Amino acid sequence: MTGNEMMSGNNMFGSCPKPEEELKKMMVDKLLIPLFQKKWDVVKQNLLRFGAKFRTFKDELYLYLLKTIELLVQEHKTGEQQLIFILPPIKLKPEYEIYKLIYKNIKYDEDKLERIRTLLKKENITFDKIKNQI
Repeated sequence: MTGNEMMSGNNMFGSCPKPEEELKKMMVDKLLIPLFQKKWDVVKQNLLRFGAKFRTFKDELYLYLLKTIELLVQEHKTGEQQLIFILPPIKLKPEYEIYKLIYKNIKYDEDKLERIRTLLKKENITFDKIKNQI
């Protein structure tokens, strides 16, 4: 008779919070608030810890919200990974690299590029010799 026991959702002091209501509050505290604070690590950890509990919702809105949060976390992960794939080092042909080193611009002059190509075919050619002969 302490009032702590739940019987049909009621106790001596009135109705007790339903388990799903506490779960909804937990979702807001553990997922939504950290999401808006951009604490991605906290959101990821809480999805791992409480994700199975949140999937028990009978309320479609909260299930939809959970799926949205999971997609946002996944998009955040792939966004980081895409940067790695988008920015690989690019190597140009040797004549373009040499041209860029000598003239320090990207507007290539075909005549000068052809001259560099010809010089590259010579034996014992060095960068300094190419630079002096152009």
